[in-house]
Amino acid sequence: MDSQKLQFDKIVSVGMFEHVGRDNLPCYMSKVNELLVPGGTFLLHTIIGMFEGLTNSWMGKYIFPGGYVPSLRETICFLPEYDFHLIHAESLRMHYAKTLDQWYEKFCENKVVIQEKFGERFVRMCGLYLKCCAAAFRVTGLDIYQILFTKGLNNQLPLTYAHLYK
Repeated sequence: MDSQKLQFDKIVSVGMFEHVGRDNLPCYMSKVNELLVPGGTFLLHTIIGMFEGLTNSWMGKYIFPGGYVPSLRETICFLPEYDFHLIHAESLRMHYAKTLDQWYEKFCENKVVIQEKFGERFVRMCGLYLKCCAAAFRVTGLDIYQILFTKGLNNQLPLTYAHLYK
């Protein structure tokens, strides 16, 4: 077996960071650091709260046990520890609210089948979750960000985002 470490030029994480729990956030970032080559880029797509604090008790018990929604400040504070350099941060808050609306519509279209398979309690909880989350993204500090950073300085990245639209 090859003794070389597995490493990547680019890593993308979608919807994982908020599920590892507060105590595991440093371990998560350490693993990204281990897997990313110098100059490599990492895109972190995650739910972000306005302030540090406890997760909603209902969500913590029934939907995402062990999860923790970090604040943007908390997340960015990890970067210097690993010589990660922030390139771009984008809020997708309203996009995600609309996504949750669409999920709710599809959920309702299939409610009978879902209820037959998982029961009325599950249907009520999922419907409540989807509608409450959509509202939370619209009216509270709950957000979803895409945060792009590099491991160490990377002076080879394009200076604009024009290449994305070709």
